[in-house]
Amino acid sequence: MFLAAPDDAEVLFNGTGLTGWTKGDGKTDATWKIGEGWMEVNGSGSIQTRAPMGSGHYHVEWATPKVVKGKSQGVGNSGVFLMSQFEIQV
Repeated sequence: MFLAAPDDAEVLFNGTGLTGWTKGDGKTDATWKIGEGWMEVNGSGSIQTRAPMGSGHYHVEWATPKVVKGKSQGVGNSGVFLMSQFEIQV
């Protein structure tokens, strides 16, 4: 269930598809796994928004792995890059 976004918000993920996203190269369509209201990294690398983003307020929802194993995302390591320069760990 999604709460209504503020009127001036730009929704980057609508819960059903990745039309606003590309792979990290900025050209190829993103191919992360999509479920009912979520997206999940699947070994295909980073994704980024098609539209450039700048300063603003961001709302990010994140979940830990059901089974913690391996390394990187397998143990819950994740972050959000802002302006292709700064990473915020979540």
